[in-house]
Amino acid sequence: MRDIIFVSNAADYKIENSHIAYIPKVSNSFELCIAVAKAMNYLYIVNDNWDALLDYYRFPEGCVEEEEIVVIHEDLSDLPQADFEIYINIVQTTVNEWIDGPGYHYTFVFNTREQDRIEPLLCLRPSTRSFEIENYQLEDVRLIDFPMTSNRKILFREMAKAFFGNANKEMDWNIFRTLYFRMAENIGKNIVIRNKNLDCLAEEDLRQYLNIVQDYIYFWEKNKPEFVTQFVYRNQDKFLITKYCFHLY
Repeated sequence: MRDIIFVSNAADYKIENSHIAYIPKVSNSFELCIAVAKAMNYLYIVNDNWDALLDYYRFPEGCVEEEEIVVIHEDLSDLPQADFEIYINIVQTTVNEWIDGPGYHYTFVFNTREQDRIEPLLCLRPSTRSFEIENYQLEDVRLIDFPMTSNRKILFREMAKAFFGNANKEMDWNIFRTLYFRMAENIGKNIVIRNKNLDCLAEEDLRQYLNIVQDYIYFWEKNKPEFVTQFVYRNQDKFLITKYCFHLY
C-alpha cells in the first residue's frame, strides 16, 4: 500500500518504526536521482536516469529493513517543470503498482505549498507503462484485460465479451473506436485496460488498436474529459509500440 499526502511541514512528519527517506532541496534531475538513491540506501547510483530512480522505489529489499518507508520532500520548487512532472509520474507509478510485496508501505510526503502544483498531475493519465502489469491495480475503476490473440475472429468475440459483457455483440475496429472514446464518460467511471502481451496481436490488429489509443490521447490532451480510459502496457512492449510512432506517456 502507498499514499501521497500533503502536510504543513514535511520535515516534521514521522511514522513510528519507519525508514525516513529524506529528499533535500534539489534543482535538477541529476541532484534528484542522487538524493533518492542515497535516501533509499542504494550504494550504486546512476546519475540522471529516470528508470534507475523508479527502481530505487520499486526494489527496497536489501537496502531498507523497515516495512514502513516515508519519503520526505523538503522542497521541489526549483525543479524544472518537465523534470517535476516526470518525477510525480514516477511517484504515482509507485503508488499504483503493488510490486514490492504486501509487506512494504510507502508514504510520499510533500509540503502543502506544493499541493497546487502536484495535484493536477495526479489525475489518471490516458497511457502508462507497467513493470509488473499483473499487479497494476487502481481503486474505483473498471478494470479490463484486453484479449490477446492473433485470430481476428476470436479477438473481436473476446473484445465484445470484455467490453460489452456479451461475446455475441457485433464488434469491429470502427465500433471499438467509438466505444473507446465514449465508454468512460458513459459509465461515469475511469477505465483501466491492461495489455499483458501485445506481441500476441496480428500486426494489422496491433496497428489498428494503437491508432485508436493514440487518437484518444490527442483527444484527451485537447478536451481533458472528467473520466479517462487508461491504456496500460508492459515495459518490455515500449519498443514495439514506438515502432508505430505511438505517443507515449
